[in-house]
Amino acid sequence: MAATRYVTFIIGELVSEDFGFMNKIFLTLLLGMLFVICGSAEGANWNYLGRSNLGTVYYDKYGIKQLSENVVRVLVKNDYSSQGVKDVREAFPFIDVSETISYTLYTYEVKCYTNSFRIISASTYNSSEKAIKGTDLDYLKTGQASWVHITPGSSVALLSEESCKYLLYDR
Repeated sequence: MAATRYVTFIIGELVSEDFGFMNKIFLTLLLGMLFVICGSAEGANWNYLGRSNLGTVYYDKYGIKQLSENVVRVLVKNDYSSQGVKDVREAFPFIDVSETISYTLYTYEVKCYTNSFRIISASTYNSSEKAIKGTDLDYLKTGQASWVHITPGSSVALLSEESCKYLLYDR
């Protein structure tokens, strides 16, 4: 809201009587395009990957980053079912019972040519989109980010297929 008031002030200052009619139109169109472009950047673009008894899994197709010729990094969201919430509560027994567990965001790295992956980080969020204290895990810092072979037919195999295809083969 403060940004809108600031822009309105700036427009008011620029659109003085000696600014010129064509310049006013140009400025109005330019600012309109700026608001449309900036307003459309909403963050992750979640694409359906699969479903299990723990919940529904999505990946951010447009957030995939190619780290090297062989490695991509991708954000994965596990939107929990009631069974998934129970499993999270078992894994993190210190979470307050009144806390509404919604989803976990994982950062995966996938080695496309060797069919292996590792989880770099994970954070669990509540229904208010806030990270639940104590659920942030950074596997690189703890040294637990080891490469694991991808099991054929698993959700990670689907993730590997989609993310490696997008970056390595479609360009």
